[in-house]
Amino acid sequence: MLRRMVPAVFKTLLVAVIVFFIVRSVPLKLSDVASYLAHADGWFYASMLLFAAFLMLQASIWVLIVNAFGVEPTGYRRGAKLGLFGGLRIFIDSQFAKYIPGGFWNYAGRMVLATRVGVPLDAQLASIIYENVLLVAAALSYALVLFVVLNVVPLLLIAAATSLFVLTYAYYPR
Repeated sequence: MLRRMVPAVFKTLLVAVIVFFIVRSVPLKLSDVASYLAHADGWFYASMLLFAAFLMLQASIWVLIVNAFGVEPTGYRRGAKLGLFGGLRIFIDSQFAKYIPGGFWNYAGRMVLATRVGVPLDAQLASIIYENVLLVAAALSYALVLFVVLNVVPLLLIAAATSLFVLTYAYYPR
């Protein structure tokens, strides 16, 4: 009985810590949030749907990276293959830990949850590296578009950067 009670108490305390830091970080009253949600227009809810879609896309890319890394050149698979829905659950559950101060808890939580289902640690570390590379590429792409919109640089720079990206992708060894 104690073996089952200790993890349950630990999980409850962890959820309480997350809720505490979320409530502490958001300086709004619950009535203000409820009033905003009741009076928000369709654009707010459309943006929330778009955010959810992109979070699911990011999670599915993570699952694909983890599964692709576990395949040897001979075709042999090391560790367990992570299913899409199981991977989505792990990725999204670990996102809640971003609200605990420290900045690494979502990665730590994702590693713990993925290790429990048999995903090798080296595949997880490779996915974190690829995830950060893709994040930097997205930020640079957004910065280039913003530079063109603000007339800081000409459109030719976007074309050159896009060509460089396509060439890098085409000649990058898989």
